Amino acid sequence: MGFGKLVIGSLFVAVGLVLFAAHMGFLPLGVTQPLLQLWPLLLVAFGVAFLANALKSPFLGWFAALIVIGGVGFGVFLFTHHGSPNEPRFASSIDLDKAHVESLTLRTETLGGRLEVGSAAVGKGRALALEVIHVPGEAEAAHVFRASGKAGILIWPAQSGFSRLAPVGAGLHVTVPDGMPLRVDGRCHFSFGGLDLTHLRPERVAMRLVASSLDLRVGDRGRPAEITIRGYLSTARLRIPGDCPVRLSFSSRFTTRSVPSDFFEHAPGRGKGATFTSEGRGAPIRIRVEGPLLHVAVEREPLSAV
Repeated sequence: MGFGKLVIGSLFVAVGLVLFAAHMGFLPLGVTQPLLQLWPLLLVAFGVAFLANALKSPFLGWFAALIVIGGVGFGVFLFTHHGSPNEPRFASSIDLDKAHVESLTLRTETLGGRLEVGSAAVGKGRALALEVIHVPGEAEAAHVFRASGKAGILIWPAQSGFSRLAPVGAGLHVTVPDGMPLRVDGRCHFSFGGLDLTHLRPERVAMRLVASSLDLRVGDRGRPAEITIRGYLSTARLRIPGDCPVRLSFSSRFTTRSVPSDFFEHAPGRGKGATFTSEGRGAPIRIRVEGPLLHVAVEREPLSAV
């Protein structure tokens, strides 16, 4: 019997159940972060599995599978009852007045972590605040900020790409001054993204999701011209103003969706996904969903009383 395959199968089952429970609301969405910090248990489990193959011992083989399942269960219990076991925090801020920046582009990438973007009231000066958690040191928490004219761009992590992945399990919380024009270009892999842009002026939002969840909220103060969701095996919840016009398009037929009752579905072209439109007041929002095995839920915020 190949006990290494048993360990891999146990890992997929355990992690899949945890992610499903988190997406359904039974567990906190940040539960994957402490689980990723327990990765050395995988080395122990595979080591025991190799010994089981060499000694032809079913007992050791099943024990290796129990190490994986028990480790995942222990991580969930530790997080839900005592918080994350190791949570170093690195905070920094950028003086946007000093940099003469009036608009911002945010480019981020997370792997098994969390991305949160929010806003804060402007005081005596405008500052862009960052907080990074679950990283081993300042080098992994570093960011890049560039200003060109009146536009600024924030890149986190400072070193990322195909050969340099984002810190595993790291979380980023960005606080942007109220009313600032903003563009977001984010990538979430096995992560959670929470973007509350109701008090900002988002221009465009592009998120790539792989086995991730997104909660995006925009308000009347600034409606983005376009929201793009790309990826697969992910869920996205989009909360939009109660009376804004929308054009929602899906490039793949292998998606599921939930839309408000005022959305009208158009007949799809041959081999194409679905398209919905709704009428309303003010500037329209174009929402594009690209990729298979995605679930997108669009919700309208309640209209405020006049």
